[in-house]
Amino acid sequence: LIVNKADLMNDDLRKNCADYFKTHNIKYIFFSAVNEIEKMEKGESLSQPEKIDQSDYRIFTRNDLVQYIKEIGETIPKTIPEKEKPVSNNNKKNNNKNQNNNALMVGFIGYPNVGKSSIINVLMKTKKAAVANIPGRTKHYQTLFLPEEPNLNIFPKSICLVDCPGLIFPSFTTSKADMLVNGIYPIDTLSDIYNP
Repeated sequence: LIVNKADLMNDDLRKNCADYFKTHNIKYIFFSAVNEIEKMEKGESLSQPEKIDQSDYRIFTRNDLVQYIKEIGETIPKTIPEKEKPVSNNNKKNNNKNQNNNALMVGFIGYPNVGKSSIINVLMKTKKAAVANIPGRTKHYQTLFLPEEPNLNIFPKSICLVDCPGLIFPSFTTSKADMLVNGIYPIDTLSDIYNP
């Protein structure tokens, strides 16, 4: 779980959230795409080592997030188990040849307007995904390979980022008005002004 926009939370709130996540065995990190974008706009290098805050509720930097993704990727098997591979002889040859060439696929899913595309832009170090201050800007599924960074041991086509439109789960929301107030649903679709 990446808690983006963590720059809007004070230390106490982040600490309380961290305690909650730990109690419920949820792996989490706090992040601020806005802070990292500001660093890029000021020309500050995102690849320089920074003073590391080891607290459970610290806000991760771009490099911290890249390292975290890499560490998680190292725990996931990169190949299809032998018994699940297709049986065809052609596929068997191709699978053996490409066995070690699989990229780690990292998907970003969540409510609209939580900063999925902004995080991807920070990781890519340039604007590759469209962003807007209204929900629903991302309309299509998009894949992008993380740029090569030898100092972080990121090599060509080793990590693929997957951006998708925001997902709304109606069973978790109380009403359309609730979704509008919480910035999940685009306000330009508003027809009933009283409930929100």
